[in-house]
Amino acid sequence: MRPGLLALLALSNFATSLCAQNLSAPPWIRQGSVVNAASHLPSSVPGGALAPGALVALDGLRFDPSAVTVEIESGNKFYSATIVSATGEHIVTRMPDHTRSGRGSLFVVSHGKRSVGYDIVFAPAAFGIFTANEQGWGEAKLLGGIARPGGRVTLSGTGLGHAGTDTIQVLVGGRRASHLERSAQNGIDRLSFTLASETPAGCAVPVSVTVGSITGNSATIPVGSGGACGPARNWFGQMRAPGEKSGNVVLLHSDAILELTPGQPVHFMVDNLLAGFAHHLTDKAGGPLDLMPPEGACMNWAGPLDSNQMELSAIMGMVQDSSGANLDAGPSVSVSGPDGVRRAMSSDKMISEKKPQIYSAILGGDPPLSRIPPTPLFLAPGQYHVDIPGGPDVGAAKAVVEVPRPIVWRNRDGVTILDRRVGTELTWTLSRGYTAVVFAWNINRRSSTAGFAVCLPPVRAEVFRIPSTAVANLPASGASGSDLSLGFVGVGAVPLEPPSFSAGGLDQARIVAASLSGRSVVVK
Repeated sequence: MRPGLLALLALSNFATSLCAQNLSAPPWIRQGSVVNAASHLPSSVPGGALAPGALVALDGLRFDPSAVTVEIESGNKFYSATIVSATGEHIVTRMPDHTRSGRGSLFVVSHGKRSVGYDIVFAPAAFGIFTANEQGWGEAKLLGGIARPGGRVTLSGTGLGHAGTDTIQVLVGGRRASHLERSAQNGIDRLSFTLASETPAGCAVPVSVTVGSITGNSATIPVGSGGACGPARNWFGQMRAPGEKSGNVVLLHSDAILELTPGQPVHFMVDNLLAGFAHHLTDKAGGPLDLMPPEGACMNWAGPLDSNQMELSAIMGMVQDSSGANLDAGPSVSVSGPDGVRRAMSSDKMISEKKPQIYSAILGGDPPLSRIPPTPLFLAPGQYHVDIPGGPDVGAAKAVVEVPRPIVWRNRDGVTILDRRVGTELTWTLSRGYTAVVFAWNINRRSSTAGFAVCLPPVRAEVFRIPSTAVANLPASGASGSDLSLGFVGVGAVPLEPPSFSAGGLDQARIVAASLSGRSVVVK
């Protein structure tokens, strides 16, 4: 027999053996994939608990749809879950109708072979809202059209368990809804309620549902006055209509106390230039950071640690909507002021085409990066000129902006702990013509989860309490002494009417002088 044929037969035998081993292996559940089928919240946050009768989604390998079952272990007893749908890699199942709280395990069994147990948390109720994108954030799946203040709304979700309506609280735009009614069928809960008459209008008004002490995911609903919610807008008031081309240039002063080493807080002050230019292909949000809540309300999200969601801060995420296609305005954007000229280079070499292309530069200060030496601050109050040289998509342009005194967070020294059960109150001082944005986030690298909340206080307000419902599902910080958590709270100042400028190829453009003050916190 020829050597080549022998090698081919050996390779064939090896492949057959490998396939046989793969078929005989037990099912495998992907880490982080067992979630409420509506909210998609991870089990490491309170809202990620699984309730009696809730629909649960999970991913993995070697799920034979014709011979697969799901078993739940709770209190040393095993219960069979009901399979709703199954493929070789994805299962939707309905939790058994048990009432036990605490911890347990979920197993997938296929052809008599059992997976390794997956740790889960039980709760009497943990409601998730179904969203249109099936990712647990963004527009809720409503039964009906645009809602009106004082009108009736019905949304669908899963996880109400046996909760009575007297234990359910629904917040829409930060205002409590009333006259709740619920029904359930095959694991899907329908929750009807009446919006408060003072519910703010908008195309993305946040809605959250709390049952007992557990708050689920944050979704949005369109609330209109007279039947229309108005055009979708971004953080700087620009219409986010399909086909629109826009640009934003931001001069940002940051003042933060960071505890990069436990027990050793360090004060950092940095000036940045950020710019982004985009062609809006859709009016839909590309990520939860694109969703701007109305005044007095908060938008929040929690989920697996994902660089696509968290690598841009809330402020940088405002520079360019992540749903837009990048526009090339040339190799750099420069700013000149009393202390000279600084240049921001394009970041297109460092990021993928799917992420916003940001022009960014540290203008001065002491950034928390050992590789960058401290330099004098650049953005003193006064007038600054921005020069855009122009590129294939955006023409050359010049813009002028007045930089005011930065925001001062007055009670910053007293906010070192963020208790998710009560929230926290911030007070600050603003320059005239500015309003505030309040935010909180945490990244827990040990549990590989992240979460954030962004709130818009009433215009020109100088005090605001971040409500517990906004931060309820931020991951908790690690044990004392751990450096695996990055909790942060802050308040930013943005102009009420940012100046506009003209550039070839753009329908609208803004230049913004903003500032923020923040600090590291322990989230508990």
